[in-house]
Amino acid sequence: MNVDLDALSNQAWSLFIRALLVLLVVIVTWWISRRARATLRNALTRRDVAGSLVLLLDRAVMIGVWALGALVVLGILGLSWIALGGVTAALTLAITVAMQDVAKNFVAGVYLLIERPFEPGERVQIRSVEGVVETVDLRTTQVRTDDGDRVYIPNMLIFSNIVHRRHVFPPSSQDQPEQSA
Repeated sequence: MNVDLDALSNQAWSLFIRALLVLLVVIVTWWISRRARATLRNALTRRDVAGSLVLLLDRAVMIGVWALGALVVLGILGLSWIALGGVTAALTLAITVAMQDVAKNFVAGVYLLIERPFEPGERVQIRSVEGVVETVDLRTTQVRTDDGDRVYIPNMLIFSNIVHRRHVFPPSSQDQPEQSA
């Protein structure tokens, strides 16, 4: 049995180097994920952003950083970068098309949570639904009608329709017309 020790040694060394690179990428990915998430949480907390939105963006950053780290690891392990890019693009397109309505409601929900056109406890009318806002989530806004019914309105409808706010706040002095003497 003829074994090429040099070739075996080179393969072992190559495998060892790849394992070290993978370990390095995992450590760097973990560090970047922690730093990016901490920075994001601090910035959003200073801006008084809703806790559910902070949690959502925190998770999105974590998943994004780890997905990029996984792609780098797969590249180190020998998968073609072009094939990885193509598969990633195809999966992204398929998921985007399949989740179009959910994505619209999600984006509208993020907008509602950031802009806060109304708050829980305020009375609103959206299309034919009138009641008190109970919660604003990422996908839906929950309104309690005068009959006690709980109505879940997709955020995209709120985003694309006129929202009538009722009994919001007493007018401020800035809203009063100036009186001439």
